[in-house]
Amino acid sequence: MTGIHNVKANKGLFVVFLLIALYLSGPAFAEESYKQLTLANGVEVYLISDPVAPVSAASLIVQAGSGDDPEHLAGLAHLLEHAVLLGSKEYPQLGSFNHYFKKHNGWSNGSTRTDHTRYHFQVNNSEFESAVNRLADAIENPIINDSIMTTVIKAVDDEFSGKSMDEWRGTLEVIKGRMKEGHTAAKFDVGNKSIFDKFPDNLQQELVNFHQTYYVGTNIKVVLYSNQQIAELERVALEELSIIRKGLANNRSDKGLVWERPKLNLVNVKSRGTSKSLDVLFPIPSKYFYEKNKVNQLVLNYLGTETQGSLYQHLYDQGLITSLNVNLLGDADYGLLDVYLKLTDKGLQNTDLIVNELFTYIAYLQHSEELLRYFLELKYQAQLSARQELDIEPGDRASLINERMFYLPVNAWIDESKLYKPQYVTSDDINKFKGFLSTENALIVKTSPEANTDKISPIYKLQYKLKNIKLIKNDLENKTAYSLPQANPFLNPEYSETPARPESTLSEKRYFQGHDLDIWVESGSHQAEVISSLSIFAFREDLEADEASYLNRVIKTKALMFELSDFLYHAQSAGYKVRISATSQGYKIDVSGNSVHFEKIINTILHQVYSNEVSQPEFNRAREASLAAVDGILQGSLESRVRRRIQDVVKARFSLTNGSLDYLRRVTFDDYTQWHHLQPANYKLRAVLIGDFNQKHLARYFNTSSLEPKEFKALSPKLELKTSHRLNSSYDDGVCALTVDLRDNPAFAYLLSAIIRKDFYNELRSKKQLGYFVSAELIKGWGGPFLSFQVQSPNYDSKQLCSETSVFLAGYHESLKNMDEGDFNKMRASVRTALLTPFANVHKHQAVLNEEVIGGFAAREEIAQQLALLDQARFLALYQSLIFEQKAARIKVTVN
Repeated sequence: MTGIHNVKANKGLFVVFLLIALYLSGPAFAEESYKQLTLANGVEVYLISDPVAPVSAASLIVQAGSGDDPEHLAGLAHLLEHAVLLGSKEYPQLGSFNHYFKKHNGWSNGSTRTDHTRYHFQVNNSEFESAVNRLADAIENPIINDSIMTTVIKAVDDEFSGKSMDEWRGTLEVIKGRMKEGHTAAKFDVGNKSIFDKFPDNLQQELVNFHQTYYVGTNIKVVLYSNQQIAELERVALEELSIIRKGLANNRSDKGLVWERPKLNLVNVKSRGTSKSLDVLFPIPSKYFYEKNKVNQLVLNYLGTETQGSLYQHLYDQGLITSLNVNLLGDADYGLLDVYLKLTDKGLQNTDLIVNELFTYIAYLQHSEELLRYFLELKYQAQLSARQELDIEPGDRASLINERMFYLPVNAWIDESKLYKPQYVTSDDINKFKGFLSTENALIVKTSPEANTDKISPIYKLQYKLKNIKLIKNDLENKTAYSLPQANPFLNPEYSETPARPESTLSEKRYFQGHDLDIWVESGSHQAEVISSLSIFAFREDLEADEASYLNRVIKTKALMFELSDFLYHAQSAGYKVRISATSQGYKIDVSGNSVHFEKIINTILHQVYSNEVSQPEFNRAREASLAAVDGILQGSLESRVRRRIQDVVKARFSLTNGSLDYLRRVTFDDYTQWHHLQPANYKLRAVLIGDFNQKHLARYFNTSSLEPKEFKALSPKLELKTSHRLNSSYDDGVCALTVDLRDNPAFAYLLSAIIRKDFYNELRSKKQLGYFVSAELIKGWGGPFLSFQVQSPNYDSKQLCSETSVFLAGYHESLKNMDEGDFNKMRASVRTALLTPFANVHKHQAVLNEEVIGGFAAREEIAQQLALLDQARFLALYQSLIFEQKAARIKVTVN
């Protein structure tokens, strides 16, 4: 079956139902073309041709996952996912699959879910066909031998061990224990060495059998995305994907609800940190239940909205919660609607009131004309989301579309807003969905550091206790306070004067200066879909450079987000992305979206930044939200904490510690008020913008009449490095991270990173098996790049790991001397191509521009020019001086 459809870009003003208007610009400068086809072997393929695609991508999903694991062998599907990416018939070298994509300005990844296994990649356009060939060979002809088995068992066990202290995984294990016995969703899906070691004689054959049974064309759907014409993409699909065997389809049966009327419906979980939260979970038939008419999204958005009259606002005003999120968990086999609330101390003592409010709010949802008006707004939010997908990584976008191929009609694979049809939303639909959100079906998970427990989960060792409570839905007297969100004011354009889209592909950089104001602007057609983006740095050089001052600014940003919750909800629903964060010298405001509302957003946020008005209830909630946020960072995985500490050092950020938690616990409203009144009334502003702004726009946005154009000039920030750092950890693992300062040689840093990372990984992990987390990565700091080598191991302490890393770096000089000149030149050319490739994601471009003009980082074009002049002899000389002879500064982070 074959079909073709084209989606042409729309521009200008969309006039919609009930006088709602939505301003949308067209996609970058071309129209995409699409084609759906099914190959003779059963593989279904969706082709996307975009003439201006900066890179190519593909996603392949096999309709088989952990739900298909044999009952006696949990984790088999996950084990196969790792094996597929290690080596194949045509490309047998261990690890060559991932290395190929990194070498060609790309990446590759795999993931296993209950109902499917996904493989996707992104790569230079010139390598697209070769990349598809590699993927097809990996799927059809993976090498499964003794060597591969040893490697993948260790990889899966390392993945398990690295997250063994993860609180959410432990909570999920406890939740799965409440599911029906034998339900596919109840399985332990990761796998580990202790399970695999039980089958030493037939594990390899089990893996081969699983592959032969499920990795067949009738179970596979693929998305191919590139700048090539549809006819060429079709040729690639036919020639490369046809090698996959046809086989028998994996006909999945209805698994039923994961539980019905749980006898023990309350789970008290002891937090490993300071988090206080409440999860109210409801089972539904699948994650995609009522997806085809979007009633599920209507319910989710209603429950999760943060506007006046919402459940969130009602609970927040009572001082019970600091945040509320609603998510659909699961896949085709099962679904869970999860209402997740972060609690205050008061909320922790009143969870019965919160649960009762939730059920009253659910009962309030009824079919009405007002509800259909709200549903229509959601439709245009979905249309915005579809257009904003043009701005995410092409590999990730291909993956999203690939998943939709399994549960949505073809006309909604690109744009899900086509399913939002108010005439098909009936009272029966809403009531049927609400029927699953009942007191009888709810499972409540209450998490706090003080929880009384009497059990420990067998795998993730989380402490918990089961209990049964009677849930009674009482209509509250104040239910009339609930209401649907008001019409979104951001869906009506306020300005007819909107910056026009550029016709040129050339980038222009300009600099303007005013009183306490510096503005850098880059215009041009580098971005894909989001019209404009900006970062504002509000700073004072005389602010206290201490932890207390920084943490008070964190509290301030949380208070700002609470104060502006209605405003920001509407802005974000209309496609704007807004973030307010604390920095070492002030605040950072990030905004992206259509520039038509930038003036309102900037002025509103800056007014609140300058405001001194914070009430004690607002302070209390902001302090608790800050405490939860900092605790979440400190409770993260060990490798992420180490990486964050390195970034803190090289970017001159404050490093969060357990002392930060202590401060946030003891700081009072009087302390905060005294600090706030001592702060200067005004901040200097530095703004970095991407988009087509003229001087008039900028003067209006920043409310100034003294703006003058100046010669474009980046800042040159200073950075004082502390070279030794230690972290405390509840893990038994040893960790060493050596980070080399290469800011004076950015071209050398980029090229060395590309060359050394595979060899560092192979030597320390694959060959010596020193650690389960081994990485060599480029980290961008103030003034330029740093190269960081990180190893984490349960068997070696930090001193041993640092010694092994130093030994490798010293010995690698000989490997570089023996490197073939042709291979060196190819790698250098690949790195230059990556540097000169336009960003598909405007937010990545914004981050790089911030680094350039605020952080003193060399421009990518300048680094590419330096690379062209960096020959192999000069490269070796730099390695000998900076790495072998250790003439570059080194930062060492270790873990107790």
